[in-house]
Amino acid sequence: MTLDRLFPELNGKPLTQAASAGLCLYALGLPASISAAQIGLGLAFIFTLAAAWRGELDLAARLRRLWSGQFIMQSWLFYAAAAVVTAAAALFPERGFRYLTPDLLKPVTCIFLLAALEKSAAKLVLGCLLTGAALAALCGLADVIAVYAARSQLMRANFSGSYTFYGEMAVFAFCYAAALICRGEDAARGEIRAAMALSGLLVTAVMFSQTRSAIVGLAAVFPLFWAMEKRSRRFLLASAVSALLCIGILSAAKPGFARRIYAILPAASALAKTRADAPVADASISNRFGQWAAGLRILRDYPFLGVGPNNFMATFDFYHPGLIDGRGGWTAHNLYIEQAAERGIVGLAALLCVLGALIYCALRLARGAADPYSLAALAALLAFLPMTITGETLQETRESGALFLLLAGAYAYKREETR
Repeated sequence: MTLDRLFPELNGKPLTQAASAGLCLYALGLPASISAAQIGLGLAFIFTLAAAWRGELDLAARLRRLWSGQFIMQSWLFYAAAAVVTAAAALFPERGFRYLTPDLLKPVTCIFLLAALEKSAAKLVLGCLLTGAALAALCGLADVIAVYAARSQLMRANFSGSYTFYGEMAVFAFCYAAALICRGEDAARGEIRAAMALSGLLVTAVMFSQTRSAIVGLAAVFPLFWAMEKRSRRFLLASAVSALLCIGILSAAKPGFARRIYAILPAASALAKTRADAPVADASISNRFGQWAAGLRILRDYPFLGVGPNNFMATFDFYHPGLIDGRGGWTAHNLYIEQAAERGIVGLAALLCVLGALIYCALRLARGAADPYSLAALAALLAFLPMTITGETLQETRESGALFLLLAGAYAYKREETR
């Protein structure tokens, strides 16, 4: 009875309803609890297979349609094959094969979400993602206030121990909230007001995470919303003012934050000129350039298959003998360089195929569409791309899961429309 109320359009399909409930738990857990996300995804997978077995949905037909209509499954198969081959050829094969399970979980999750998410459940599932991100944002900001009140020290906002994850998940959730505000004609007025309040909370969380990749990702989506939805411009101006106000508060309370922000443009200029040795005032950016240079040296020595998945940290100290922040064994802090160093040009080509397929899918879904889901998916991908320059966002299971879920919402809406 409860599932009938949650998913009225799926009445008479109890297994499909249970799978959709599992996806709700998965979405809610992505920003806040990895255990909840894993349980939710596992339940959704089990109930979806059971629903297909009982004839409640034609999963095979959906997979065939996904195979013929998009390039996503083919690109992920190339990625999986490259992962297995490069793990077998790794300098330390046990490290490579140990990483295969979480690595291959990404293609399985992406394809499963695209095939399994129902149009009628997409709004509730993505609403759970937005709710989970808002709760995590609220908890992180509450910690900031508590610490500042106790010690007069402005800490970086986070919820699960990672500032980067906290800020970037808030950006993905903001993309959906902003899309609802821009294209939520069918939404109730209360839902639009709630989305506006949550978007303000998420913008604040991004800024107080003090994570440059998240801030740049957030900034990247503003031109998209501005260009595609003229009605959203007042909301975007309010969000920009909110972000600038946060920057002002943080700069006044923590001068180091201002230096971190001001260092972005010189670093981008040096990156555009491919000058990793260019002087940059911010030490963390200089360290990133050193990590990238080490990755490129690894690629030079192992150009075809790399040193193997999960082997970058094991070989980093040889190619970068100096310590960074008092320790060695770093990652590349760049998705493309790390992929190339670990898997060579074969793995880099596979990664670029996957990203190209995801972008192609998002652009196709957004073409001529007026729904919030396609806009949210396109915005999330646009925010995702700059995040990959200073991090390995695709390799983070929950962050990539949020991206796949937003894309699945857009695909479910289009798939059901054209049946």
